[in-house]
Amino acid sequence: MALAPGMIRTIAGTGEKGYELTDGRVLSVPLWWIPTLHNATPEEREKYEINRSRTMIIWDPDKCSINDEVCIADYLSPGK
Repeated sequence: MALAPGMIRTIAGTGEKGYELTDGRVLSVPLWWIPTLHNATPEEREKYEINRSRTMIIWDPDKCSINDEVCIADYLSPGK
């Protein structure tokens, strides 16, 4: 499956989450913007899944202590 522009390719970071998008852009989000991630341990933050459309990062509370989702479009849209 070819990935469309703006879809998540990889995730990295400690003090912030860095999202590499398929079109080459890198989106960095400070952890303090997302309190559930900021307050979690680094080990728990690594227990994420990328959804099938590769547009969201999901932390499943059945698999870790975090219950949250990050939608990449929320951070790419102007005026937010």
